[in-house]
Amino acid sequence: MYDLITINGGHSARSTGASGCGYKEHQETRNLKNEVISCFKQVGQKYKDTTSDKSNQQAVLDEQIHLCNVNPVKGRLDVSIHFNGGSSIGTGTEVYYYTEKQLASHVSSLISKEAGWRDRGAKQNKGLYFLKHTTAPSILIEVCFITNCNDMKIYEKKRKALAETICYALTGKHPSTDTTKLYVVKKGDTLYSIAKDHHTTVDKLVKANNIKDKNLIHPGQKLMIK
Repeated sequence: MYDLITINGGHSARSTGASGCGYKEHQETRNLKNEVISCFKQVGQKYKDTTSDKSNQQAVLDEQIHLCNVNPVKGRLDVSIHFNGGSSIGTGTEVYYYTEKQLASHVSSLISKEAGWRDRGAKQNKGLYFLKHTTAPSILIEVCFITNCNDMKIYEKKRKALAETICYALTGKHPSTDTTKLYVVKKGDTLYSIAKDHHTTVDKLVKANNIKDKNLIHPGQKLMIK
């Protein structure tokens, strides 16, 4: 996984982006972004929400980029979520990139496969402001066409599944199949007793939780159990 994924929902309430079929882009980018963040939490991916509510598109982009670039470049991926517009017959997913062609292609392919619509693929665009000005590798996801009511019907039905797909494409972990559990240590617990109760081993608990002394745990301590 990446050390940090920054993620934003494109546009804002005062710079709304595209609209169609009863949907507004700035609302749906936030809805999907929130679902993806929920998935990040489930799989343990560190993230930062870089969504902006500024009053115009340039101000939105500038704030998004600032919120991305204040973080270390190493191990960081910057992601922006959008919806396509302008055509009632245009359909499917495309992912824009500056340098990350393989990742963009992977994300576009998995989203399209989950939705069952056209995979428009990875598209390099060095002129897109977000991609051009972030200092880390970045992609911009055009989920589907907000002006295509069939696309949006599928999106509405599969939004959670699409969020999980994006999460998996970026982290390699799928929330619905990740078996990690959080256990709160109780008085009298030992790593041996916890491992036995949860059908795992002391060594796995030590590794998963970076425990330096396996004989020293305390009530209230939270342990990840895989």
